[in-house]
Amino acid sequence: MKTYFSIMNLTQRELSRSLKFDIFLKKIIWIPLLVFCVLMGITFIISTQINWQEFRHLRSEVAIGKGTIDNIYKIYDDEDEVTDYEYVYTFHSPWGDKQWSSFSKKAKYQLQEEVEIEYSLENPDIHRIKGLSNTQSNTPGFVFFCILLTLCFLGIVYYVYASIRTIKIVEQGQLTIAHLVKFYETSITVNDEPVYQFEFSFQDEHHKKHIYYLRQRGENSYSRELEYPICYLPESPNRAIMLHQLPESVVNVFQQEEISSN
Repeated sequence: MKTYFSIMNLTQRELSRSLKFDIFLKKIIWIPLLVFCVLMGITFIISTQINWQEFRHLRSEVAIGKGTIDNIYKIYDDEDEVTDYEYVYTFHSPWGDKQWSSFSKKAKYQLQEEVEIEYSLENPDIHRIKGLSNTQSNTPGFVFFCILLTLCFLGIVYYVYASIRTIKIVEQGQLTIAHLVKFYETSITVNDEPVYQFEFSFQDEHHKKHIYYLRQRGENSYSRELEYPICYLPESPNRAIMLHQLPESVVNVFQQEEISSN
């Protein structure tokens, strides 16, 4: 890799929105984003089966009334095994009879059996058979997907944070030269190709030495004979990035500054 830049004390630079977006696209990993979108779609489909009013209104301040079982339905899975019993009931409320359904994994009631109904004091139209749920037993699956969705979301947040951090380094950083010190093979492989960790050394404006690590496939990716431009934050030199890790459009900003300085 040929070096185009000398060691420079640069003033703060401001990147345009398009250049910041280029950095974001460079940082983001598309496979986690795709998984995130797929899980979000699955979660949305499952969420349509969730009785959200039940979760909202029947967690506190409920009253108890009476009801009667009108019908009982068995719900089967793909292997013809019963997963739920749906109990269609009539709630004999002070405001008139209201019909709804609650679900149970086990057989609990008979037709025309009297049952206790818990209903919301805030909204009496929200009710269920006491001890049962108005949502089928796929709720644990929904929770599982929510956990995965949260993990994917945290991954996206991390990449956004990494992009913002990179933008700060580019806008407020100082350019200097890094040299390869050593490298070694890690236990990580990508497409059966080993990943190597490269250790670079550079000095800040106070001539203090710092180490920058970079993982990449290919043991011949870097050479001890070459110089590699690196941008670091003067107030926190450990926060750095090598120029070849940036989009070409952003590298051009440094090239233009080098030309202007000459």
